[in-house]
Amino acid sequence: ACAGMSSRKPGRPAVSAREVEQAFDQAERLFYARQFDEAGAGYRSFLDRFTENPLTRKAWFRLGEIAFNKGDLTPAVGLYEKSLAKGISREWGARALYKKAVVHNRLGEFRKVFRTLDQMPPPGQAPGDLLVRAGSLRAGPFGARARRRRSRWKGGARPMAAHPGEAPGVMSV
Repeated sequence: ACAGMSSRKPGRPAVSAREVEQAFDQAERLFYARQFDEAGAGYRSFLDRFTENPLTRKAWFRLGEIAFNKGDLTPAVGLYEKSLAKGISREWGARALYKKAVVHNRLGEFRKVFRTLDQMPPPGQAPGDLLVRAGSLRAGPFGARARRRRSRWKGGARPMAAHPGEAPGVMSV
């Protein structure tokens, strides 16, 4: 399995890689079953028992996902940042960056969206679908061009036509 996974807190007996994997897998099963409270407790217990190993950063990422799914956006940012603290994992690190950008977007922190997306790995080092989604987040309704267009209208957002081909703000009877 994974070599070097027996890291533990000082003063505790050494543990096997199998024990580490089993503890992580138990939390993962709860996460995929969408039992977020129980999964969160499992990941926290895992982090308490096995402070530093290859799965530690993924446990922080999963805690960020749980916070995100529960709508706890501000704590989600901090948890994603903890998962990225020692570099971007090839397996899921780009996803942590993307989700962090999504959270900033939902919080209305648009400059932070772009700063976060600027950290994304180049093509070939991140999943292609993720780079497409990150690009659409950058160019989406809160991108720079869209903000400039909206600022031309007094109400912020441009009035929408009721039907295709009609002038904005005009509704046919």
